Amino acid sequence: MSLRRRIELLQATERQRSWILEDDYDGEFRYGARPIAALRSLDGGDRVIYVGSFSKSMFPALRLGYIVCPPAIRVDLFAAKRLDDGGCAAIEQAALAAFMQGRQFERHLGHSLVELDRRRRALLETLQQYAGRHVQVVGAEAGMHVVVWLPGLTFRQFAHLIELGLARGVGLHAVHPYYVSKPPHPGLLVGYAGLSCQQIRAAVEILGRCLDEIVGGVHPIRPGAASLPA
Repeated sequence: MSLRRRIELLQATERQRSWILEDDYDGEFRYGARPIAALRSLDGGDRVIYVGSFSKSMFPALRLGYIVCPPAIRVDLFAAKRLDDGGCAAIEQAALAAFMQGRQFERHLGHSLVELDRRRRALLETLQQYAGRHVQVVGAEAGMHVVVWLPGLTFRQFAHLIELGLARGVGLHAVHPYYVSKPPHPGLLVGYAGLSCQQIRAAVEILGRCLDEIVGGVHPIRPGAASLPA
């Protein structure tokens, strides 16, 4: 949401005396622009409950999350946590706290952002090089994945693309199952965090050749490549 829309939402929430539960998913990873302020940081009426975890910024096995809440509901949230479970692992919490207090977490995020941006640019460049006439890319400004729309393909052709890619070593993941109503065009959810730049280039080259083959221009496709994760 734009800054203007965020402020409008906060104003509506204040009028309705309601709450906003804000999950700033992948908010740490933005490329080429200043991050948009979180709703919680703009909230003057204490109406936003901000939640997050360290699954993406660190690793999922850490199993730690956090809540930044208005003072009025702090005690209630403590009570809800005690009713739900006995608490999170103390050693992991202490280690993470020391990691953050020593500014190591901040440096870790900086290094991660540089590396993720390098992989993101490799993905965008090779998509343009090998599949530019077939694809429309959205959501490339933040996070760890992009959505690649294929407006020139029918859903039947798209199913063939998934099969063709799999047969040639490239795992492709459809985005439309995540929609309540099927979108007008098929598309791919393409993650780039778990692959090297070399693997990304190899996989996208095969994707482009598969698209050319399905649309009409047949090219030989070499076997063996990396999967493009969702």
